[in-house]
Amino acid sequence: MKKIQAVTFVIYVMSFVALLGPVESTQNPLVGATAQAQEYLFNEPFSPQQLDNLLAPIALYPDPLLAQVLVAATFVDQVDEAAHWMRAYNDTTAIDDQPWDISVKAVSHYLPVLYRMSDQIDWTTAVGQAYVYQPTDVMTSVQRLRSLARSAGNLVTNEQQQVDFDGDSINIVPAQPRYVYVPTYDPNIIYFGPGYYSGGLCRGVAGSPAVAR
Repeated sequence: MKKIQAVTFVIYVMSFVALLGPVESTQNPLVGATAQAQEYLFNEPFSPQQLDNLLAPIALYPDPLLAQVLVAATFVDQVDEAAHWMRAYNDTTAIDDQPWDISVKAVSHYLPVLYRMSDQIDWTTAVGQAYVYQPTDVMTSVQRLRSLARSAGNLVTNEQQQVDFDGDSINIVPAQPRYVYVPTYDPNIIYFGPGYYSGGLCRGVAGSPAVAR
């Protein structure tokens, strides 16, 4: 089974690196990232612009969920297996009994996120590679993207989440500790101007009630 060695990631105690410059491209982040993933060689690190394109779809996830997504992306075979299993059985009560990494189990409670990772496996692989080999650059990109969304007026505290500031770092935490909402947004818009941003649900479409973690 393929597995990329995971880097320890503790979202509440990690240090984010200072923000860099603006995003240079408005291309579809998922399409661009997938193309880059197919060409990615281990001796070719991602550039800041490539990382921004790669991470744009997940940079505004609440910190606890983002932490699990980044680690789960280092277990691409398990992510794919979990997605097939959930599509076959859709039994959230049995997730913790499966032989997957704890991060994959956690992401499996958020079906739209799990299915995106499985359906875009090249993108997921690239995210995992970037996280393992360029963890500081990944965190810098996340902070850069969050700063852009905030400057555009699209990253604010609401009923689903609280946006906190710790020096140069922007942290996104659930408004209610027992619930994590998956935000729904268009990466091509949210960082550059007025855009639609809403709380979604761990398992279902945006706007449905959340379920406890």
